[in-house]
This record gives sequence, structure tokens and C-alpha cells, in this order.
Amino acid sequence: MNAKNHGTCIAQCTGSPIRPICPPKSVCAIAADGYLAICIPSCHPLLQDCPGDDLCIPYGDNFVCALDASGDAGQTNDPCEFANSCDKGLVCLNTAAASSACQQGPSGCCQPFCKFPGAPCPNPDQQCLQWFDPMMPVPPEYKDVGICAIPP
Repeated sequence: MNAKNHGTCIAQCTGSPIRPICPPKSVCAIAADGYLAICIPSCHPLLQDCPGDDLCIPYGDNFVCALDASGDAGQTNDPCEFANSCDKGLVCLNTAAASSACQQGPSGCCQPFCKFPGAPCPNPDQQCLQWFDPMMPVPPEYKDVGICAIPP
């Protein structure tokens, strides 16, 4: 829904459940035990290139646009529970991996995406770590995506 309470039409996935097909620059999201298969716009977390106030959040090996549910909270080091409960450019990380600046206890803590390698991070115990596991194939369009977190 947009600010004028008008919905936005999006395509349904075609193809098969094993090989879903969506238009370019979108990702198939399958929900409700496979009864709902819709094409959600894809995005780049460093660009935050979603329309309006939507966020660019992780979804499997991709990033997709989602409604911003952060409200007045969602800033760096704020507690969070869901991927879309942080402001643009941030993501909800497990508190143990995020930073000692995060409150211990909540399920997550908002931390910024960063340009990997070497971008600065807001907390002294963090480094810009590659978002994807470097031991696995990294999608080329996301090779520079990092997250500010405590190094392993």
C-alpha cells in the first residue's frame, strides 16, 4: 500500500516451484505452502534503490524491496526483531555478531550495510565483513556488499 492507500500490482511467478520465473529485476517469493508465488522487486542494499520509503533487505541469496516497519526506531544499534524493522541501509543482525554497543537480550540489533572491503563502521569492535560466505559462490552483482559486524 502506498500513502494514498492504493495497492500496487505485481506479477505472479511462472515456471515451476523448482525453477520459478519472474520479470527482470525481481525475485520469486513463495509463501502459504506454495499457494502464493509473487515476483518481488529486487534491489541493491548499498544503493537502497527501492521505490518510495521501501527498504532493501536480504531474501535468500538476493535482496528485495520491503515495507519499512521500523517506525520511530530502527537506527544504528537499536534493538530489532525483523529484517524490515531497521531504517534504510541497515539490517537486523543477531546481537552477538553485531556489536558490544547493542543491548544484549533482544533478538537483533540494527547495523549498516557497508561497501566491502574496508568501508568504515560505526562501532570500534566492528569491521566491514563480506555479506556472503566467501567459501560459497557470491552473486557478482553483490560482491561488494558487506555488513558492519564483529569479526569471527
